[in-house]
This record gives sequence, structure tokens and C-alpha cells, in this order.
Amino acid sequence: MSATEPGPAAQAAVIAHYHAEGHLPRHLLALVRVLAARVGRIVFVSTGLSDAAAAELEPFAAVIRRENIGYDFWSYKTGIDALGDRSGLERLLLLNSSFICIDPDRVCAAMLGPIAGPALRGLSLSHDRDLHLQSYCLAFEDRTLIASQHFAEWWQAMTPVSDREQVIIRYELGLSRHFADAGVPLQAAYEPDRNDLLVALCRAIGNANFSSRTYLSATHDSDRVQLDLQPARSLNPTHYLWDRLYARFGILKIELLRDNPTRQNLARFRQQLSPAVQSLITDGLR
Repeated sequence: MSATEPGPAAQAAVIAHYHAEGHLPRHLLALVRVLAARVGRIVFVSTGLSDAAAAELEPFAAVIRRENIGYDFWSYKTGIDALGDRSGLERLLLLNSSFICIDPDRVCAAMLGPIAGPALRGLSLSHDRDLHLQSYCLAFEDRTLIASQHFAEWWQAMTPVSDREQVIIRYELGLSRHFADAGVPLQAAYEPDRNDLLVALCRAIGNANFSSRTYLSATHDSDRVQLDLQPARSLNPTHYLWDRLYARFGILKIELLRDNPTRQNLARFRQQLSPAVQSLITDGLR
């Protein structure tokens, strides 16, 4: 099947935004502006956007402000419902505000290229708990998928869930499972190669997130060891391979920068960033 690149009228985006004080980060506004030149419709759904921020967005997107329930998936559903007729869409892009986008053009290049057939596409894929595309950046591709009963059933059956763990199980993991079970290919713009997996596993062992005894085995009568890379597939790439994602797509997850739950050594990496990038990160972490 030959691939075709859809025009703006055949593409739409839904952006889910949350900020406790209604702040619209500069990097997110820049991403919306770049997207507006590539897709025909953008719906920006927020649980607390300020009036000033909404005014900045309105030239580029339809803005919806809603009650803070259901996490980002309920914002996705709200935005999809607001799009109305989807019969002409070849791609529906879903993004949330959980990452800082330093380079919108690279994200668009990765997610808005030619379409070769029905697929659920993500920027990154994770094996954490279960194989799934990470929901901070997803795209439904091909009109047969977007107009399908499988697509309609998934969103129609959704209810607002306000327990984070249940959202992960039912929607983060459940979405990929639902469409994979229906025969829809799961495709990621970035999948770690063996060298990446080695880096991720060494970082996990170095931070005591994995026991080295579990994944290292000594060769008989030798100082050499054998390393099993398979466990590294369960490591969240946005936390363990953040530098790879940054180099490829110019993105960094806010949770990594703010909370660093896997205790990565980010100091040297951050020191090497330009003042302009540092400024975007500081604004994005407000």
C-alpha cells in the first residue's frame, strides 16, 4: 500500500491542558501555532485556562474549558466530541500538556507524515506493565479507523475516572489493548535499539531500580558477564531514555524534570542546554 500525506483539511488535533493556575506555557502556545499551519482543526481542552491564555489561543484553536475531572483522557473525549463530523479525517492527533516541546517542527515531522493505512501511532512506546503507546502524543491514522465502530465504541464507553491508577489501567494501557485486539497496528516514532536498551538498563541498575544480580550472570571461569536486555523494555523511555527522545524530537517530560521519580542524573544534561531552552523549561515548570 502506497503512503499518502494528507492535507490540512484531513487532519485534526485535540490538546488536553492542565495547570492549577491556568498558565499557558510558551512552548505549548508555540506548538499550537505550528500545528495550526499543518492541521485543519484544533480543539484545545483545558480544566483551568486563564482568560488571557484563552485569548492567545483563539486565533489558532477552538478553546473549551471544563470541570477538572477524568484526567487527560476525558479532555481527549471532550475534544473529539466537539469536532463533530469526522468522516473526512485521515488523521486525528491527541496531545497533552505533560511534556515540554522545545522543537514543535520535529514533533510535527514525526507525527504528521505520510499515512500508509490504518494505525495507532505514538511518539514513544512502553512495555511498562503491558505493551502500549504512551498517551502524551498519539495519532489515529486513516479514515477507515477514525470512522470505525472500534473507534466509536472506545470513546462512547468512556466514563470520567479521577483515580490516576485506574486511568492508567483502563485508558493508558486499555486504549492500546483495545485497538491492538481489533487488529490495528501499534506504531511508534521511537523504539529503543539494543544500545538504547543497554543505556536504560545500566541507568536502572546504577540507580538501584533494578538489582544487578538479577540481570547479570558471570561466565564460568572468566571475568566476563552476560547481560539480559529484555527487562529494559519495561522501563519507561521518557524517564530512562529522555536524552534520546530529546535528541530525536526535542521533548522532555515534565514529571522527569520536576519530580525525577527514577533518580536520573540530569545535572550535566541540563547545564549543556542553551539559555533559550533553559528559559522554556523554567516557564514550562511554573
